[in-house]
Amino acid sequence: MTRHTEPGLSLSEITGQESGIIIYRESGEAAVLNWTSLQGLPRWLGPLPQPISLGADVPALTPSRWRNLPVHLRELARLACRHAEQEQPGNPHHIGPNPGVWVSEQIAVIVPRGWN
Repeated sequence: MTRHTEPGLSLSEITGQESGIIIYRESGEAAVLNWTSLQGLPRWLGPLPQPISLGADVPALTPSRWRNLPVHLRELARLACRHAEQEQPGNPHHIGPNPGVWVSEQIAVIVPRGWN
């Protein structure tokens, strides 16, 4: 039986980390985000410098594996890391082996090992 997280938990509570990659499946957007100070599901909105919370709860998430993510989602995560590296030179954002992965119909959350 696959375990799901409870809806409404924070991403920090679910992942044990302060940051990671969120892929919004419907829009195909992906971003490297720090979600420590945000309640609910963070959104990164274009030119705003920081993600914001729109008040939506984090949906129930199912643990998964990097290799089980569809190829296009893995590529979106890599692109988000490359974009973050361009925005923050000298601060590498590598996914590395065996990142933590949680999925729902709306989002995929990828938490590389060693990130805060």
